[in-house]
Amino acid sequence: MKSLILRPTVVKATERVLDAIYAAAYAGLKGDSLAVAAGLSPQQLNSLCELDPAAREHMQRGRADSELEHATRLADAS
Repeated sequence: MKSLILRPTVVKATERVLDAIYAAAYAGLKGDSLAVAAGLSPQQLNSLCELDPAAREHMQRGRADSELEHATRLADAS
């Protein structure tokens, strides 16, 4: 029987990763879809958000900016 080699993947919050998280959150994606759109697995995104507060902040900021833009457009239209 062969043993499996465990190679843990370490994801760092690089500028590219943070921008991808922001863009996916801005587009309204959540959960697994947000992770995949950002080029991460759902497990990688979860661990990144736990280990680096900047990742969660970019996710929240993307959602907030999107919501603000839509609310502003709705207010201007009425």
